[in-house]
Amino acid sequence: MKSGTQRMDIRKGTPRGSVHKSNYLLSGIARYGHCGGPMTGKTGSSYKGKVYRSYLCVRAKKAKEDCVFHNIHSAKRIEPAVLDYLGQFSDPARVAELLKQTGDTELKRMKTELSKLNKRMKTLDSDFHKNLDYLKRGLLNEEEFSKANIERRDERTSTEIRLAELREEVHSAESSQDSIAAVPERVASFIGSFEQLETPKAKAMLHMILKAVYVWTDGKVELEFR
Repeated sequence: MKSGTQRMDIRKGTPRGSVHKSNYLLSGIARYGHCGGPMTGKTGSSYKGKVYRSYLCVRAKKAKEDCVFHNIHSAKRIEPAVLDYLGQFSDPARVAELLKQTGDTELKRMKTELSKLNKRMKTLDSDFHKNLDYLKRGLLNEEEFSKANIERRDERTSTEIRLAELREEVHSAESSQDSIAAVPERVASFIGSFEQLETPKAKAMLHMILKAVYVWTDGKVELEFR
């Protein structure tokens, strides 16, 4: 389950201090929004010797049919914009709102379904034991007992499977919420120390916060938290 997804316009993003010093900070987590393919850093230079750094979609680089969109994005624009936007999540109130928008409703829905399925399992078990009692008392013969329980048996099997899936989903959702609740402290620590970090260390810290950064052709990015 995604911890949360947010959007921003990178055209409005401006660097804070010298955040642009990082070289391909987003490698490993940058993905192209239109096709989901990973993005890799590329360095080029003009005939005058000016160096350009950018991110481009690996799929488009291999074959146009895999990704037909124009997808070369300036690292000088994307990296500062992502950091500027990420910094807003050092505010616990904003993260609480993120939790409310992305997790609470879905978690409540899953718990409601879980409760209903548990009740249904109890009903199925009760019906089985009731019919078994009828069989022992001679009120049902073997054929009648089998016929009465065959549909319930199939329903019980499918319900057990769904219950197992749902319990795992609830556990995952609760773990994700706990992880997101810790985001403000981790973001504040990262932003506060970023300019003193070398790129490998900065990447390692950023990867602990973000699962992916989706970059779109229309000048927007999405942040997916771990």
